[in-house]
Amino acid sequence: MFRLLGQGMTLATVKEACLRGNILKNSARNTRGRIWDAINWRFFSWQPPSWVLEDLQTAALDSPHRSERFKELAYLHYARRDRLTFAFVTERLFESWHARVHAVRRDEVWRFAVETFGFEAVGRFRESTRKKIASNLLSALRDFGILSGARHKTIQPPHLDPAVALHLCRLLYEEGYRGRPLIEAFDWRLFLLMPHDVTSVLGALAKRGSLRFEQAGRTVILELEEGGA
Repeated sequence: MFRLLGQGMTLATVKEACLRGNILKNSARNTRGRIWDAINWRFFSWQPPSWVLEDLQTAALDSPHRSERFKELAYLHYARRDRLTFAFVTERLFESWHARVHAVRRDEVWRFAVETFGFEAVGRFRESTRKKIASNLLSALRDFGILSGARHKTIQPPHLDPAVALHLCRLLYEEGYRGRPLIEAFDWRLFLLMPHDVTSVLGALAKRGSLRFEQAGRTVILELEEGGA
């Protein structure tokens, strides 16, 4: 989809191609419709700045050996648009990883959901639905490279491409984060990064000339151009 957008196809044309089965190969139109709705929610319906979609399109057009950049961008927006995924990674998996507890079980997902959102919000789901949601969440994280393993899943530190780090930094910057709050934003935890890891990432971006970053104690100066990638 993003490759076609990067080649000049309009979003309306891409949507129709998905629903017709030219892109999504599922046999049932209702299934294709549900898939499109999920994609639309994660990437388009929140009306992102043009540079966000341009970054995704550029990454989709990258040569195969650089396709990891697109996967990282897709993961970033997937997680930021799903409350359970975002919370589970930035709280439970982040804490487990830094406590050196790497095994992840399916029942942890729903227990975490109840603890985080309350039984009234999630307790009404049937057991089969709970298992499916938990399995799908863990499978997605495995596909994105946050977890490894087929049946028994373990946490693994995801790679963070400099262009993806800059993309996330720009997202936070345009959302109003400045200085230390930007460094401490939970979004970096999607890549299992502690604040001191984030400062290293920002320092590397500064050396590349992608932004201005200075830190002295708890004082942080971070500047980058708004509205462009």
